[in-house]
Amino acid sequence: MTGPDKYRMNDEAHAKLLGMLAEQHFAGASPEVREELLHFFSKPDAPYATKRNVKAWAKVQVQIEQLKDAPLSEILPSFQPAEATLHR
Repeated sequence: MTGPDKYRMNDEAHAKLLGMLAEQHFAGASPEVREELLHFFSKPDAPYATKRNVKAWAKVQVQIEQLKDAPLSEILPSFQPAEATLHR
């Protein structure tokens, strides 16, 4: 696992995942994902690549607070495709 600003794309991926989950009010976010996001963004003074964009960083801060306040929800069932019939 890498920390903030070690890999720019990792910082951006965490921010993007946080944003996508925030759009769904964190419904279905597993406890592990919640923990990862809260841990990753737990050091606001760290040199996150996301801080280079003031608006994006402000949004991350709001979304982290929303995540902290969001109730734990049931994990959505994993996708399981229907059995396919093979035609020969």
